Amino acid sequence: PGASVTVDGRPIAGKTPVEVEVAAGNRHEVRVSLPGYRTWSDYVAVKPSRKLLVTARLEKVRQLAGGRLATFNLRSMPPGAAFYLDGKRLRGNRITLKPGRTYNLTARLKGYSSWSRKITPRPGQNESVEARLVPSQSGAGPAIVSINSKPWATVYIDGALVGTTPVANLKLLAGKHRIRLVNSELKAEKRFTLELRSGQRVVKKVEFAKGKLLVKANPWAHVFINGRKVGTTPLPPQPLYEGRYKVVLKYPPLGREEEKTVTITEGKTTMVTANFLK
Repeated sequence: PGASVTVDGRPIAGKTPVEVEVAAGNRHEVRVSLPGYRTWSDYVAVKPSRKLLVTARLEKVRQLAGGRLATFNLRSMPPGAAFYLDGKRLRGNRITLKPGRTYNLTARLKGYSSWSRKITPRPGQNESVEARLVPSQSGAGPAIVSINSKPWATVYIDGALVGTTPVANLKLLAGKHRIRLVNSELKAEKRFTLELRSGQRVVKKVEFAKGKLLVKANPWAHVFINGRKVGTTPLPPQPLYEGRYKVVLKYPPLGREEEKTVTITEGKTTMVTANFLK
């Protein structure tokens, strides 16, 4: 208990144990961190209308006679580089090192010059290291890609987390790249492929499609969508981005309310009904 959680790169409010709604059928990256313990991460997929219990077993950072270990979280820009420590390839994107000596960290990616940095760990140090790679002089240069979306989304390129929209001037090698945009609040995602040429500049604007929500209540009800009051019935159809929403209908005279989870689909109208006089 008491650990911090991120899902698809987005921090979740509160500390464990927490309950998080995610889009069913998709794989989601879950990371759990707690000071003094190694960060835990895994990919999970949830079936529709089901709950999945995820248990993260955190490993305590081992104490050394000469002081605590140091932890480094590794990433590259562009993503996908392989990391080497003193010439030995690393598995994963996190390393734990003993203080008291200097290490040589290297990142390599085809089409880019090698990146290297000397690391001298300090006891208890916890640091993120980003290798910013420069295209090699031989051969053609990279493509430059910018991605924006409405509403916001977390961006993954070839499976690697890049950031949250808008992301600008990403340098990517020529060829095909798999792009995934995830909005954890809407429980929605978009996937597409970019085929890039050397030196090409691409600006990609993505808009999550919209559908409508129609609410009917007998005799009437206050309507809340994802915790925000949108009005009192009768209401015209509400335009919403595709995704999952929690709809709460409240009828104060009888102190009654109903809660439903609905999925908004592109170009379609989804109906929610309630009869408080039954």
